[in-house]
Amino acid sequence: MNTIIILTDTIESEHQTKQIPPRTLISTNTAFDKYKRLLSSRQKEKQPDIIRQGPQEALLIMPDITATTPKTWVCPTRHGETNELLVSMDKSLLSIAMMNEEFEKDYIYWAKSMPREALQTAIDSSLCFGLFERIHDPTTDCMDHEASKIALQEQSSLLKQIGFARLVTDNVTFFYLSDVFVMPEYQGKGLGSFLVQCIKEVLDGMKHLRRFILMTGDKNTGKYYERLMDVKMLGEIGNAYILGRKGPGSCV
Repeated sequence: MNTIIILTDTIESEHQTKQIPPRTLISTNTAFDKYKRLLSSRQKEKQPDIIRQGPQEALLIMPDITATTPKTWVCPTRHGETNELLVSMDKSLLSIAMMNEEFEKDYIYWAKSMPREALQTAIDSSLCFGLFERIHDPTTDCMDHEASKIALQEQSSLLKQIGFARLVTDNVTFFYLSDVFVMPEYQGKGLGSFLVQCIKEVLDGMKHLRRFILMTGDKNTGKYYERLMDVKMLGEIGNAYILGRKGPGSCV
């Protein structure tokens, strides 16, 4: 039985640098062949390098070309608006302090603030959607749309968070919508609908989705979600309305 050594290191893809764990050992040729097939299926442009050393083989892991920057959507600009509005799934752009401050305000009746560490844990465990206003900066005027998205991280100081939503999930079969809000001064501009449509786009791409669920304390809000997210009213618990829909992975 040969010992297969998987060499690992810091690798770079087109969009980001990724640190992969140091030295993974695989003990059988069967496992080695699985790794080769897995990598070959992901590497469309370049196959992984196979280094043969006598009775042993070493597989050098090549860059994962499927890795991308967090997804970002740019809201269509209305007449007279100068600042760009966008939704990003980049968690590093989120402001814990801002969200906790908003959770304490009366318009968010369904949630309360929590210790910073607890909120950070919730964010780390969820798919997050931050709604931002990019403050106008003349130095970015010459950037095209794609360059603007790639430079989002570097320009985070120019972004003001104005809304949020997250999906509590196992990342494959189940998603629960939570903590959706848009700051009052930005409401009435279609930004809430834009945020929800971005979330729906992600859900629609989940091939193994079984159930998507959300809850609201307002019946009119429930109708709003029915219209935008293709959900149906499932019932009531106390003062909350439960809505949801099946996904392509559902058998019941």
